[in-house]
Amino acid sequence: DWTINKNMSLMSRTNFSLQGNDPFSQSYGEQWGETAEGKGLPYEILYNGSQSSSRALRFSEFLQYRVKLGKPGRTISANIRYSFSNNDMDGLNRSLTQVFDVGTGVWSDDPVNQTYKQNSRNSSLSGRLVYTEPLGHDFFLEANYQYSWNRNTSYKKTDNILSDGSLEFDPTYSNRINNMAQNHRAGANISYQKEKFRAQLGASYNPTITDNVTTGHDPYHNVTHNWSPQAMLNYEFNDNSHIRFFYFGRSAQPSTSQLLPVPDNSNPLNIALGNPNLDPYFNHNVRGMFGYTNKKTFTSVNARFGASLVEDAITNAQWYDNGVQYSIPVNGPGTGS
Repeated sequence: DWTINKNMSLMSRTNFSLQGNDPFSQSYGEQWGETAEGKGLPYEILYNGSQSSSRALRFSEFLQYRVKLGKPGRTISANIRYSFSNNDMDGLNRSLTQVFDVGTGVWSDDPVNQTYKQNSRNSSLSGRLVYTEPLGHDFFLEANYQYSWNRNTSYKKTDNILSDGSLEFDPTYSNRINNMAQNHRAGANISYQKEKFRAQLGASYNPTITDNVTTGHDPYHNVTHNWSPQAMLNYEFNDNSHIRFFYFGRSAQPSTSQLLPVPDNSNPLNIALGNPNLDPYFNHNVRGMFGYTNKKTFTSVNARFGASLVEDAITNAQWYDNGVQYSIPVNGPGTGS
């Protein structure tokens, strides 16, 4: 944190981390299905085991430059944020499932013996420019613009282990995805500040551009446009109590795992797939809080409330086929909480 002079300052923040993980799990399960005759029949997992080794690297850098432009309250600030992460995983997936054939009355074995390599990489770059101007009578105007760029790539290669120990490439459980998103946010706020009361009201225009290239699928391009109002109220009744209210909205991208259309068969009776055609979702949030603290009696009372509404919310569609449950993320109607 560097104060260059009384009107200029520069701040830098760097984060770096390395992580390793070697999980192992095994289980036994039994699941009952329903036949056309209404009879319940089990689909048994005699053995389900997985073992993996992962290595993750994460790095981020944040720079902020701020300048006072002479008149009290008139400032301009700019910040840049860059982040990078890389995750490599090597794993082994083994299971033995017994399935009952209603027509023949015979149990059959469905073994899985696979090894896989997976790489997930994320890069993001964003910048924000903010200008504030005093309007007089305790009013201030803020104009801001932010641009962010994000790229996710994921690659998974799966091989079946044959009886002689050799490996055979399995295209069903292998894929590559390249997802890129650009987000623009241009907005303006008007704020009012007094000794005990502060308020802010504003809005921003927020277009999001998504491009997705997945092996075996047509390229996907989507542009969404969102308006995001925002508001803040803060009132201090006295030195002991205050109340605050916030509203904000944001657009967010689905995760790489949600986009990757490769079945996850680590549990053969519960298979999850990704959806490369997912749209970004938009989240409206309302938050409020009340606080009271008496420093003489050490008494404190705090209350919080919140609500949210998600447009194009991502939820899971589920269905069953021959006793196996499948699930895939989809954009559904707005949901609230």
